[in-house]
Amino acid sequence: MAELATAVKSALHENWTTERMAARFALSAPQFHTRWRQLTGQTPQTWLRDLRLDEAERLLRAGLLVDAAAAQVGYASSSSLLYALRRERGLGSRALRAD
Repeated sequence: MAELATAVKSALHENWTTERMAARFALSAPQFHTRWRQLTGQTPQTWLRDLRLDEAERLLRAGLLVDAAAAQVGYASSSSLLYALRRERGLGSRALRAD
């Protein structure tokens, strides 16, 4: 798990499909999905989304513009990042900058 976390964190902007993650362990996507969920209690994509949102929060709190943060963490647009932050964490960009 640590190996995958390191790889993903170093390239959050890349397309991390379940298939890509599974290939690192020589597993099929369904096998990887099942095993990852058993180990972490999350699906691989939920885990990935949480990593991306954690980093986006950190970047926005540090003063990075939303467009730049979205690009760095793998969101297609600033609006999709802001939507995910509101939906998953109840946060808007103003709240993040107010800290």
